[in-house]
Amino acid sequence: MWTVNLLLEAGCVTDLATVDRGIPPMHLAAQNSHVKVVEALIAAGADRNQGSSCMEATPLYVAAHQGHVEVVQVLIEAGVDMDKATTDIGATPLYIAAKKGYVGVVRLLRDVGADVHRALFITEATPLYVAARHGHVKVARLLIEAGAKKDVQDTAEGYTPLTLAAASGHSACASLLLESGADALPQLMVKRPYTSQLRTAMPKLLVC
Repeated sequence: MWTVNLLLEAGCVTDLATVDRGIPPMHLAAQNSHVKVVEALIAAGADRNQGSSCMEATPLYVAAHQGHVEVVQVLIEAGVDMDKATTDIGATPLYIAAKKGYVGVVRLLRDVGADVHRALFITEATPLYVAARHGHVKVARLLIEAGAKKDVQDTAEGYTPLTLAAASGHSACASLLLESGADALPQLMVKRPYTSQLRTAMPKLLVC
């Protein structure tokens, strides 16, 4: 930390990215959970919404991807754009945290108003959808409590969160979605065959 302060006092450019991978200093600090360094960079005027060169991932996205709750908190308090998505697939910080199953990060982002409906632009998969895919029950519950839409289908496979959870063998997550009012008989446009898990784990779904 002493070295960082010394460099900042010497007037180093805070947003200059690495030549090889295009990663700015704040991204590296966020990735490695160096909270004090992130705070120092913010205080020095670093761009808190700067994207990396490869897919425009923000420091918040990087912190959410790693599950670093303290860094996420600091960035939120600094007024970052909570819903700025990557340019490759359109993933937001909330989406990636839901995919990874980071309950603390999801709760924090949800509580400060991150968009629980924001979907990938390539498949329309939502944070709830990806949580269901990986069986993250606690994450799914947080998103449902925030009003996440339970019956939205993705455009790649045609599943809803409920049918995907069942097809993936995540019965606890499927049960949560059913109990929360998800449609047990959705008009699916499934683009790959139903699996045996979907036929056996959710008998309330009438699959033909």
